[in-house]
Amino acid sequence: MALAEKLLPNPDKNIPFLDAVRGIAVLFVLVRHAWGLSWSPSASIAGVELSRIIVMMSSGVDLFFVLSGVLLSTRFLRADANGKPAPEYLPYIKARILRIGPPYWLVLFLVVLFYTPVFIPQEKVWSTAGAAIFISHLAFGQSLFLFSFGAYSVGTPFWTLTIEMLFYLVLPLVVRAFYRGRWWQGILAAFLLSSVWLYLCRYHLDGLVDFLQRHTFGLGWSSEGVRFFLSHQILGYLPHFAIGIGISALLLKPRTHPLLTETAGLLYALLGAALLLALMFKLGGLSLAYGFQDPTAYFRADDRAARLFYYFESMPFAVAYGLIILGLSLGSSMLKRSFASIPGLALFGVLGYSIYLIHMPLLYTMNNHYWIAAETHPWWHLAKFLTAGTGVILLLSLILFLTVEKPSMIWSARASQRVRTPPRPSATGH
Repeated sequence: MALAEKLLPNPDKNIPFLDAVRGIAVLFVLVRHAWGLSWSPSASIAGVELSRIIVMMSSGVDLFFVLSGVLLSTRFLRADANGKPAPEYLPYIKARILRIGPPYWLVLFLVVLFYTPVFIPQEKVWSTAGAAIFISHLAFGQSLFLFSFGAYSVGTPFWTLTIEMLFYLVLPLVVRAFYRGRWWQGILAAFLLSSVWLYLCRYHLDGLVDFLQRHTFGLGWSSEGVRFFLSHQILGYLPHFAIGIGISALLLKPRTHPLLTETAGLLYALLGAALLLALMFKLGGLSLAYGFQDPTAYFRADDRAARLFYYFESMPFAVAYGLIILGLSLGSSMLKRSFASIPGLALFGVLGYSIYLIHMPLLYTMNNHYWIAAETHPWWHLAKFLTAGTGVILLLSLILFLTVEKPSMIWSARASQRVRTPPRPSATGH
C-alpha cells in the first residue's frame, strides 16, 4: 500500500486516481502562488511561454469544485437509482462541517494570531470591522460580504470555502434536478444560470453595486471591485458542481453504452487534457498581455480580450477538468493505476486540504526569509522558493493532517453513518 493510502483512516474506501487528480489541483495552486510571489518570471522552452501556463494554474480551484460535485453527489444519485431514501440532511451537513471545519478553524486562529499586524492590518482584526471579518470567516461566510472578501492576504484561498459550504448546503436540493437520468438538463441549466449571472454582474445590477459600495465599513471598494466580488459568488460556479454531479450520474449507468466504454474514456481524458492546455495558453496570454492578474482589469475595459477572459476564465476549465475526470473514471484499471502511481501526486492529493489551508501563510513567511528574499533573479527566486517551500509545506501539512484533519475525517464518517431510528410502537399499538 502506498504511503498516501496508509495515511487515510479508511484506505479501502479511497479512490487513488482521484487523489492524484486532487494532487494536480493542489500543485497548480501552490506553483501559481509561489510564481506570483516571485515577481511572475517569464521564460520560454521550445517556443512555449511558460508563464502563460503558470498564470492559469489558478484554475486548480475549478478542479476542486468539479471534484466536490463528483464525490458528494454519488450517495444521493445512487439512492435515487436504487429507489431508496436520500441521505438525511442533518447527519449529512454535520459530517461536512466536521470534515472541513476543525482544520480550517485551527489555521484561521493561527493566521490571525501570528500574522497580525505584519501581514494583516490591525484594523482588520482589532476593530468593529475586524470582529465582523473574523466572525464571517468562522462561519464560512467570508466570501458573502465585501468587508471580509479577501480581507486576509495570507489567507487568500479561504474565499473558496464559502463556495464549498454553500454547495454542501444546497446539494441535497439541487441534486434532484439530476435524478432519473436528467444529468445533461442539469448541466445545461447550470451553464445558462451562470452565464446570465455573469452578464448581469458585468453590465447591470447598478443599484446593488451602489448599495454594496455604501455598506462596506468604509473600505472604499470601486464599482469594478464590487462587480468582481459579485461574479465570484456561487452562482458563477454552478457549472463546476453540475459537471461533477453529471459525471457521477453517468458513472452509475451500465458501461454497455458505446460512449461509456474504456476507449471512450481514454478519448475523453485526452480531449480534456488538450482543451486544458489550449485554454491555459490562450487565456494565459491574454492575462499577461492585458494585466488581467489584477482581477478588476477586465471590468475596466470592454474590448474583445476583456470580455473573452471574463466569460472564459472559469467555466471552460470546468469542462476540461470534467472530461479528464470522466475519462479516467471510465478508463481501464491499468490507466487508473498508472495515473495514481505518478510520483507524489496521490500524496499531494491526500494532504491536499491541509496543504491548501497552510500553503499561503507559509509562502508569505518563507518569502521573507533572508535566504530566499536575498535572491533577486526571479527564476532562481522561484526555484529556491519552491524547493524549500514545498518541503516545509509538506512536513507541516502532514502534521496538520495527522493531528487534526484525520480525526476530522473519522468524526465526519461517523456522523454521516448515523441515521434517525424510527420510534418504536407502543405496547397498545398507538
